[in-house]
Amino acid sequence: KGMDLPDVKIVVQYKASCDLSTLWQRFGRGARAQGADAVGILLVEKKDTDAER
Repeated sequence: KGMDLPDVKIVVQYKASCDLSTLWQRFGRGARAQGADAVGILLVEKKDTDAER
């Protein structure tokens, strides 16, 4: 399942996950309280990107 940690302000993901829904779910771990803000950062290497997209 997931973690429920209070006061998460930044979520950093190294390398893209297999699908967007997984990435969205991971970023959603931040700012769980109503009205809270958080930042999601995705770090990828150039070799892992698709130049055609």
